[in-house]
Amino acid sequence: MHPQESQFALQTAVDELASELSSIGWDQPTRLFGLVSSDLLLATEPELAAEIGAEPGTLTAIEQDGFDTEVPVPQMLARIGWPDAVMGAAIALEQLVLPPEAEAELAVDADPAEVAAAAGRDPRATQLRIIVAVTRNGEEDAVLVLDGHDAPIRGGAGERLVPRLADSLAETFRPLPPDSGDADAGNEPN
Repeated sequence: MHPQESQFALQTAVDELASELSSIGWDQPTRLFGLVSSDLLLATEPELAAEIGAEPGTLTAIEQDGFDTEVPVPQMLARIGWPDAVMGAAIALEQLVLPPEAEAELAVDADPAEVAAAAGRDPRATQLRIIVAVTRNGEEDAVLVLDGHDAPIRGGAGERLVPRLADSLAETFRPLPPDSGDADAGNEPN
C-alpha cells in the first residue's frame, strides 16, 4: 500500500469503528482492535472476509478478547505485542468531560480519581468517546465523538488529537529483544 492509500485505509477503519460503536451506544468498556489487511484476510480467510464484508485495499478491525479494563490503559498496552500480520491497532475508550467552567471549580492539584468522581456527579458532564489508531509504519488517526453529536471530530492535517494514547498504542509495535526475560512482554492478543 502506498502511504496515501495506507492513511486513507486507516482513516476509513477509524470511521467504521466510530460508526459501529455509535450504533452500540454509550457506556462501553475500553476495546482494543488489531488492524489487518483486508487483502490478506480475503486471501487466507475468504469465508470470514465475505461474512464481515471486507473489501480489497482496506484494513479490517478485529476486536481483541481479554483486554483487561481493570488495568490502566498505558500499563495494559505496555504488555501487548502484535504478530507480523497485524498492520495496525486501534483502541476505543470513553470518559466524562466537563465544560471549562466546571473544570475551573476543581482544585488544581485534585487527584485524578477525585476529578473522575466529580465528573460523574456533575450534570454538566458529557461522555466522550476517543478512538485512536496507529499503523506499524507510524501513521496515526484519531476521532473524538461527543454524546449527542453525530459527527466525529477529526483533527486537521498533522494535528495529533490524543498524542500520549497514540504513542502508547504505537509502542505495542516495538521490536522486542530476542532474549527478553519479561514474561508479559510480547504477549500477543488473541
